Amino acid sequence: MKPISHIFSDGSKYVGNWKNGKEHGHGTSTYPDGRKYVGEYKDGDPNGQGTFTYPDGEKYEGEWKDGKPNGQGTRTFTNGYKYVGEFKDGEYHGQGTYTNPDGSKYVGDYKGARDLARLDNLEQFVSEWIDKIDVKIEQPFIKDQDLQHCPYAKAAWKNEKIKIVKVSEFTLDNFWGTVTKELDAFGKDKDIVIVGAITNIHIIDKDQLAGACDAINIMLAEKKQDTWLLNGFGEYYTLLLMQRTTDLDNASIALEKKGYYEGLNTDKFNKNILHRRKLREKLN
Repeated sequence: MKPISHIFSDGSKYVGNWKNGKEHGHGTSTYPDGRKYVGEYKDGDPNGQGTFTYPDGEKYEGEWKDGKPNGQGTRTFTNGYKYVGEFKDGEYHGQGTYTNPDGSKYVGDYKGARDLARLDNLEQFVSEWIDKIDVKIEQPFIKDQDLQHCPYAKAAWKNEKIKIVKVSEFTLDNFWGTVTKELDAFGKDKDIVIVGAITNIHIIDKDQLAGACDAINIMLAEKKQDTWLLNGFGEYYTLLLMQRTTDLDNASIALEKKGYYEGLNTDKFNKNILHRRKLREKLN
């Protein structure tokens, strides 16, 4: 097979072996958005050994089948996370090792875990999270549930009242600058705004995020702005959620009457519920 160079209608370019009008054998594909694949092809799809690099530097190196990672491979992320192990149809599947930026590791058997650590998948992550908290759990704190029921998130998502803002270049200036802009515009057409970035403990860690939110909530109350910040810090995403203080407090009052908070640690109840209720008084 003689190597050829071919430019497709979408602007992507292929240089390599060609058979029956398709990529076949070893070749390189480059895409207008900066993605690049170097490796083996079969009938137009990546098959065999290959390396796929994303525009931000994230990379998959390993085995491919029918255009998807299948078999042994390595996924390296720019935020310091790394997965080495088995893949099936593009998902972590089988024995693998997931290494965190701090060097800690999880070694075990994965069953269909998606590549969540990408901003492209943030909407899917939020959607699945909302599905989980939509499940009603009576007295979740007594039953020691990790996720607590939220009776309003599902409706807001369904009615397109949630806005997701992605911070692709995660720096302190970019993240908090984006939060500031969204705070200034909040309440005009959305009930919830979520600002998200790929978790990087070298930029913002869990305690820093929580402390900043506490300080901003006090400032917003002093300014009589009906907005409350919640935060989520996880393995994949660093999230900040904006909602109306009055909406959250009204919901907590209704839930409290139903015994929802029974079993919740007193300090947490005072900080997360009563403190917000006290700051709400400043809005009047």
